[in-house]
Amino acid sequence: MSIVYNIAKPISQWFISNKSSVESNLQLFCFPYAGAGASVFYDWYKYLPKDIDVMAVQMPGHESRIAEELISDIDLIIDKLAMAITPYLDKSYIFYGHSLGALISFELTRRLNKMNVPLPKHLIVSGRAAPHTPSKNSIIHNLPNHEFIIKLKEYNGLPDIVLYNQELLDLFLPIIRADFKLSESYIYKEDIPLPVPIITLVGQGDSNIIIENVALWKKHTTKNFREYVLPGDHFFIKTECEAVLNIIKNVIKNTEI
Repeated sequence: MSIVYNIAKPISQWFISNKSSVESNLQLFCFPYAGAGASVFYDWYKYLPKDIDVMAVQMPGHESRIAEELISDIDLIIDKLAMAITPYLDKSYIFYGHSLGALISFELTRRLNKMNVPLPKHLIVSGRAAPHTPSKNSIIHNLPNHEFIIKLKEYNGLPDIVLYNQELLDLFLPIIRADFKLSESYIYKEDIPLPVPIITLVGQGDSNIIIENVALWKKHTTKNFREYVLPGDHFFIKTECEAVLNIIKNVIKNTEI
């Protein structure tokens, strides 16, 4: 992780970029899944057009912000993100979020819509059923550590190097627990659909969500909607990264800047 921080450039505490913003025509803001940080998206700029600035979102208490207090309240996260991102909305941009990141990017777009500021050209959400649909999973963020770890193994989201290293577990468990609380305590509030095209991505073997509920994201846009089903489980973002990036490149290609 330290390599990422030495090479990537934090343009603010919230966003890590790999190039000067003056070089880019379009910004791709990427929101990570629970327990993850900006480093998930570090290499993406290598596979996208050179005039695309990948702006990886870094949440408080994660990676380079490890010393900061974790936030497990989505309204507070959206308040802070809305303030942090507005200075960077002077050029065209796209949102991409996976799992928890999909939920945060969606709620942030709704907040920005109320603020009457420029909206993303596209909202790309992956690994998440539509926000108004019920979750198929039980609440786990408040379980004792040993039970919480068992559940995390079922999600297939923690590498063995973390699962079997007590020091790393002690470091990551509070982060993951806070992120799960952020997701599991979310209460959907009815609002008008967004004037933003929505693209969804889902792994065909994702046992964490009801696949049919992914198509129901269509309810949340007045613009175009498209769904992609990819091989893999909930973390197809890792195993099918090339396919994910190809979809994003196609979206970028058809984005009017």
